[in-house]
Amino acid sequence: ERAHRTGASGDRLKEGAKINQSLSALGTVINALTSGGSRTHVPYRDSKLTRLLQDSLGGNSFTVIIACVGPGASDRSETLSTLRFASRAKKIRNQVHVNRNPLSERILALERENERLERRLGALTAALRQRGLSITELLGGAEGGPPGPAAGAPPPPPHPTEPTPREELDAGRRGSRVAPPAGGVAAGVGGRRRNCRVS
Repeated sequence: ERAHRTGASGDRLKEGAKINQSLSALGTVINALTSGGSRTHVPYRDSKLTRLLQDSLGGNSFTVIIACVGPGASDRSETLSTLRFASRAKKIRNQVHVNRNPLSERILALERENERLERRLGALTAALRQRGLSITELLGGAEGGPPGPAAGAPPPPPHPTEPTPREELDAGRRGSRVAPPAGGVAAGVGGRRRNCRVS
């Protein structure tokens, strides 16, 4: 802004001076970015405006600059200055890098692998059902465990066990004998044990 054209005074004049200072710092930053030198210092911190536009001018952002000009003859100098500024800004070239988090990429890869394995497991389960098999039977056979009972087969008879002392005491009180287990040992009245043959 030109103070003699706007006629600003007081706080408006100070505000216009701050705006011109920020625009001048912006032009300096653009000149540094378009100079082509990799070691050129870019003074982003010279102004709050350039500090806020640091990612937009020299970062990974896609930035659009709109240059406003006037067709009047009285605005000739401002129009030329604005066009030169836009021409310099157009020459800025940045090397864009995608911001990626390695942890997020790893989690996404694991989720995709999990989905793939779930689809494969579903297909294998459906194929086994068509053949009348189940994954449990296959896992039991693979681990070397005993095969499970066939469908509709009666349960196996319980294994004979030796009577406990409590059962022997109850049988002695009733005056009866406890059924001898496999091995030919029976319990008599009073809890005494004696050998016998089971026919």
